[in-house]
Amino acid sequence: MDIYFVYKIGKSKEGEMLLHPLLYGYTDSKKTIKRFKKERDMSQFHIVEKDLDKKDLLLFERNNRYQRIGIRKYITYQKDEYGYNKDYVEIASTEYEEEQTYVWTDVALLEAGKYTKYPDYIFNDEVRKALHHLEYDMIREYSLTGGPDIMYPPVKVGKKTLPNIEVDMFYVFMYLFGYTMNK
Repeated sequence: MDIYFVYKIGKSKEGEMLLHPLLYGYTDSKKTIKRFKKERDMSQFHIVEKDLDKKDLLLFERNNRYQRIGIRKYITYQKDEYGYNKDYVEIASTEYEEEQTYVWTDVALLEAGKYTKYPDYIFNDEVRKALHHLEYDMIREYSLTGGPDIMYPPVKVGKKTLPNIEVDMFYVFMYLFGYTMNK
């Protein structure tokens, strides 16, 4: 079975020179590797095609699960004359990239929650209106309930049900891994 191994070469995100290639990802799908090549800055990657039998592949996957490359969907929002519309962007990405995108989203929401300890009624109407546009009340409730582990499905806080908070995951992905993408 043909497996495509993707190695990171050149420099790290922090600009440090990599002394040797690092395994970035792998896939057994021609379609996925073509997509990866199209979306990524290939001056940062080297691809090696190797034939592995199923037993060796299973052993390799057991130890390298987070490097598996697949086509994954990331939520994004597009603004038009009616407001924001939820959409999805598909990217050939590793399980590690997907997981880190979700982790950093949760971290960002919990960090924002640190600054929302005051109920909005202590502010004047003008400030309260601005805070509402920033979804201050939802982020405050999110942080008070302990975050993502209790947000799915929507939870009740007092008499109101909190909606799931959805973040622009594509934006977070690009913040974390955009340096590997084609410009």
